[in-house]
Amino acid sequence: CVLDQVVPRPLLPVANRPLIHYAIDWMEHPSLKRVTVCGNSDTPVLRGALESEPVLARSVDFYVDPMPRGPAGCVKDAARLQACGTIVAADGTIVPQVDLHDLLESHRRSGAVLTVVVVRNTQNGARRADQLTPMGIYVFSEAALEFVPAEGYQDIKETLIPKLHTAGLHVGTYITGAQAPRVIGAETYMAVNDWAVEQFCAQPTAASGFHRAGESLIHESATVHPSARLVG
Repeated sequence: CVLDQVVPRPLLPVANRPLIHYAIDWMEHPSLKRVTVCGNSDTPVLRGALESEPVLARSVDFYVDPMPRGPAGCVKDAARLQACGTIVAADGTIVPQVDLHDLLESHRRSGAVLTVVVVRNTQNGARRADQLTPMGIYVFSEAALEFVPAEGYQDIKETLIPKLHTAGLHVGTYITGAQAPRVIGAETYMAVNDWAVEQFCAQPTAASGFHRAGESLIHESATVHPSARLVG
């Protein structure tokens, strides 16, 4: 993506906030003790950006993998830094809309060692039960990470899940109709911003630092040139 040449994708501003803020804030749950960000070689940049604006609801740790470990490898390595019974992994380029409490309860009740959040696709307005797409959110029990080698690139869908199936362990799915807006390029970046601004403006009260003017929300630091015209 051409945007990746400008800034790491999780730091792209979406409705005045770095994109990764949405996933980190979504993880605000009593049973999740720590949040760890793993961004490969971009981790130092992520750390510098996030620590320079302490507006997150919780503290964040950072982990730099010495080689590309893949998503499953990063989860295992980050979990080894502290004792973890349950691990939630989320792609840093999505805006999660799933009920986290319900997801964790579903994982616990199912007895699965890994739960994959999937969204049911629709075609021509009709639900297709045979079309489920991974959202980029996973819940791991500690037992699942025993099947992730300590070295080398390790994927979740292509590597870990087949191993768990072979071992006879239960891999669950959490099916949701809630979409998770994802930034994968310039076009989706504009669409996610459009969606996020609509959500932001629909809040009953203006956020801190903003005031309402008709249908607009204006930040206290914003300036508009007298010659500017709003069209459309």
